[in-house]
Amino acid sequence: MQLKRLEAYGFKSFADKIEIEFDHGVTAIVGPNGSGKSNITDAIRWVLGEQNVRNLRGTKSEDIIFTGSSSRKPLGIAEVTLTLLNDGDLSLPFDEITVTRRLFRSGESEFFINKGKCRLKDIYALFADTGLGHDGISVISQNKMDDILNSRPEERRLFFEETAGITKFRDRKNESVKKLDDTEKNLTRVNDIIGEIEVQLEPLAAEAERTEKYNNWNSEYTKGRITEIYRKIQKIHEIEQTQTEVKEEKEKAKISLETELRKVEVAKEELENNVLSLDTQIQNKNQEKNQTAIRLENIKSSILLAEQKAQQENQEYTNLQDSIKNLERELTEEKEAQEKLSAIEKDISEKFEKIKVQFDAEQKKSADFAERIRSAKSEIQVKQSEKENIKQQLAEKQNDAVILEKDIESGAAAHESNVKEFECLESVLRDEKVKCKEQEERLENVRKSLVQLKADKDGSLNKQRKAAENLKTVQQQLRIDEQYVAQGSAKLNVLEHMQQAYEGFGRSVKAVLLARESWRPQIYGAVAELIHVDAKYLSAVEAALGAAQQNLIVKDAETAKKAIDFLKRTKAGRVTFLPLSDLAVRSHPDDSVKNMHGVIGYLDEVITTDESYKKAVSFLLAKTLLVDNFDHAIKVARNRGFKFRIVTLDGEILNPGGSLSGGSIPQKESGFLNRSNELIKLREDLKARNRALAENEDNKKRLLAELKNFDEEIQNIKDRLESKRINEAELKVAVRQIKENIEHEEKTFNELRILVSSYDDDFSNVQKKRIELKHEIDAIKETLKNYEAAVQNKTEELDDLEQDASDFSKWLHQLELQKVGTEHEVLRSHEHVLLSQKKISGIISAKDEAGKKLSSLQEELTQGKNDVSQLIEEKEGIQREYSELDAVLNTYFEQKMNLLTKGKEQEEALQEIRKKMQKVQDELHSWEIEHSKRQFNLEQYEITLRDEYHFSVAEAAEQLLDIDDESLGKMLKKLKADILALGTVNLQAIDDYKKQKERYDFLKLQADDLSDAKENLMKIIAEIDATMTKQFKAAFLQIQQHFNDIFVALFGGGHAELSLTNEKEILQSGVEINVQLPQKKQQNLSVLSGGERALTVIALLFAFLKVRPAPFSVLDEIDAPLDEANIMRFGKFLRDFSEQTQFVVVTHRKGTMESADMMYGVTLEDAGVSKILSVKLDDIAG
Repeated sequence: MQLKRLEAYGFKSFADKIEIEFDHGVTAIVGPNGSGKSNITDAIRWVLGEQNVRNLRGTKSEDIIFTGSSSRKPLGIAEVTLTLLNDGDLSLPFDEITVTRRLFRSGESEFFINKGKCRLKDIYALFADTGLGHDGISVISQNKMDDILNSRPEERRLFFEETAGITKFRDRKNESVKKLDDTEKNLTRVNDIIGEIEVQLEPLAAEAERTEKYNNWNSEYTKGRITEIYRKIQKIHEIEQTQTEVKEEKEKAKISLETELRKVEVAKEELENNVLSLDTQIQNKNQEKNQTAIRLENIKSSILLAEQKAQQENQEYTNLQDSIKNLERELTEEKEAQEKLSAIEKDISEKFEKIKVQFDAEQKKSADFAERIRSAKSEIQVKQSEKENIKQQLAEKQNDAVILEKDIESGAAAHESNVKEFECLESVLRDEKVKCKEQEERLENVRKSLVQLKADKDGSLNKQRKAAENLKTVQQQLRIDEQYVAQGSAKLNVLEHMQQAYEGFGRSVKAVLLARESWRPQIYGAVAELIHVDAKYLSAVEAALGAAQQNLIVKDAETAKKAIDFLKRTKAGRVTFLPLSDLAVRSHPDDSVKNMHGVIGYLDEVITTDESYKKAVSFLLAKTLLVDNFDHAIKVARNRGFKFRIVTLDGEILNPGGSLSGGSIPQKESGFLNRSNELIKLREDLKARNRALAENEDNKKRLLAELKNFDEEIQNIKDRLESKRINEAELKVAVRQIKENIEHEEKTFNELRILVSSYDDDFSNVQKKRIELKHEIDAIKETLKNYEAAVQNKTEELDDLEQDASDFSKWLHQLELQKVGTEHEVLRSHEHVLLSQKKISGIISAKDEAGKKLSSLQEELTQGKNDVSQLIEEKEGIQREYSELDAVLNTYFEQKMNLLTKGKEQEEALQEIRKKMQKVQDELHSWEIEHSKRQFNLEQYEITLRDEYHFSVAEAAEQLLDIDDESLGKMLKKLKADILALGTVNLQAIDDYKKQKERYDFLKLQADDLSDAKENLMKIIAEIDATMTKQFKAAFLQIQQHFNDIFVALFGGGHAELSLTNEKEILQSGVEINVQLPQKKQQNLSVLSGGERALTVIALLFAFLKVRPAPFSVLDEIDAPLDEANIMRFGKFLRDFSEQTQFVVVTHRKGTMESADMMYGVTLEDAGVSKILSVKLDDIAG
């Protein structure tokens, strides 16, 4: 494989399309600094798949797109195409392969292989284990050299893996590890479901066995009941036949009594009419009498009220007189108290004014202290600044003295000829220097601007780096939170799916719960759904309930009947229902047992559920006792004669009669009872995580916005820097040209100056200047000494002043506290005076109001006496009318009593007849009731035969048992007791057990398959590890040998060694590089010089190429730190290795250029735009 061609457009400084053809051997890329020659290296690295923009010397992806210049507009796309000649190293069936990569300013990327669209992953795969690739050693720059030497041993191993050719094995291993992880997750899930089913199988098996017994006993019981019912039906028919004659006799007696009763009732009716007429007269007189009595009582009440009112008014008059006297006394006392309070208020106010005046005066002193301290500090700063200036002057004079001494030592030869020529040249030189100085000042200003811009750039970069670090932290937390949310959501979805799909419930239960029928809302749910159990009681409750966990709690029996009809219609199986309207309320059989050691209580007491479902929970568990362990359970059972059903915390069960069940229970994540709790907790956790996610997303957006602002700011600074650099370059050229002229002229001028200058005069002047400098230095030293003493004195004064100010401030604070306290006393005293004034006003108002009320009462008392006299006269007249009416009523009452006596005799006769009739009617009614009962029983027996046993009476006659009634009763009683002893029976248990067993067997088979797959994947991973280890170890030993040989050849001696940090785990081991230079001890890589470090990496590079020759290698200025002798050695190695590897070398070293077969030059013709020039060195040599 060979590198044939590189094409680029819009990539960095290549604003115009460039094309570089590569040939065998060594191709050199040369050009001045800043011309863009390293951009060719970046282009090759980028098209090979480099993703990190920093490795391309940028900060964001847009940096690789041409950004424009003063004369060129920015481009919107960067595109690089690499053409390779394929001799079989690449997997594609083409002789020539082109790889293209594009980036648009919008951020979108495109990748192509032979002009066909592909993914970046496809490019990675194309170059895998070829020695090429963005992260291999095919492209090496100075930064990459530092990465190889400075990286951690574990990171350094990646370069060796590329040479060893194990990258594709590592990719295969990563895929296998991912598959293994997925397999383990699936296996865990299947095992969890198996665990759930195993927990259900044991109780289901027990339920199935109980159901089998129930079916057998129920069949016998059904036959006995049919026989019993048929015999009762026949007995009812016999009784009906004899009772019909009795009924006819009773009806005849009833007719005779009815005739006699009508005669007596007619006579009694006439007498009652007479009594009614008399009652009417009595009623009228009574009404008159009552009205008169009411009038009399009203008059009496009016008299009593008038007397009471007069008494109350007299009392109120006396009370008002006393109240006025009390108010006058209270007013006198309050006025005296107000005078005292006013005097106190005046004293406190005078005290406050004195303290306030004193505080205001002292506060001004505090401000004086502050001003004096500020003035002292300012004076010290001035003195300190002057002292530093004097120190600077001293340093400058001492420096002048040193320079002067050097001038004295140098001396000069005296010469007096060619004066006229010297003066003429001096004038010309002076003009040139003035011009040069002007240009240098401009250049210096530009450089200052550059320094400032660089400082601004560094500041912005630091801020950007901090923002990027913060963003990285936020993104890491986001990834953690997102991973948690993703995992939690997945688990939540699984649990919710299990909940919604009623995972683990029987088919028949699922059918009812998922039914879309009108009665479905009255199905409240399965028992396991509607109860909550603490974790410590979970095993006990699950064991006690067993299959009853799937019992359905419903509103009433009608709803259960509809659901059963649905199950029959859909043939979905059988379900046990608990209708809340008809369930018997079960109480605890013996509360005293709870006092026994180890007893926790009855099981329904540890269950939390809605109040409306407690009846169902009580029905299932009120007679089950919860005990802490098996030993205590046995003791309790024996103590109570094995009458209780007992369950332990671990799930062992002791049944009434002494049977036991227990053993191990497989662990499971989410059973029926635990699933809801887990869902609630998971939802709360996810809600909290999502809140954190939202906050971090906001932080991320904010930081991204900051980074974008920093990018724009830095880009603006870069643009300004680029402009200033161009300006600097232009000024440098101008200054350089002027200096070249000055240099040529100064050469002649210096020669003439030596001839013209008088050494004696110069020496005399220098001596004179040296004496003057000495005097100046001594004077400055004395001045400095005086300033230091002055600063010391001022500092001591400032310390004393600050201490005085501190003491004064404390005293002033105490005075302020005293002022505030006195001010509060003034306010309280003033409030007391105001309250006293308000109270005096209230007393005066109350006194005036009482006087008005007293006058009004006097008039009311006089009027009341007149009203009482008038009412007494009216009372006496009404009493006379009442006596007359009473005499008339007594006459009417005597007449009525005579009539009533006669009516009583007639009523007694009627009662006797009615008693006889009632007796006959009761006997007939009793006959009807008994007849109805017999008919009802007959109907119920027939309904029972029809609905429960699906027989008519005629069909039942064919199913009769040959057994007497007594034996039949005993048999039915025993069978009923046996069936009741079984407790609640799940009639679907046999089918449920069969289906769960089939599902269990299927899942076990799946688990075995997953286990086999896991084992196979682990074997594959082990085989890959073995292959990688073997291949890496073999390559490492070869690299180690070649590294030492090439190191010795490059350095002319010494020793180099590679070592593994962990030889037992080679694939996780790091690689250490140890070198010993000629004539030196073994050294750490960090203390090597730049050239020594470069040669070490070059030795390692050639060792890699020796073991696994790469098709081509791009070396970007890795020879820069080398001296000329090492450049020659480097060039020789390039020539030797170029027979197997094609080299592209970016360099500015002459020795490296001499080793090249072809050379390309990179120049900046326009500002910011790179151009390519090419030449074959063989053609030049020819």
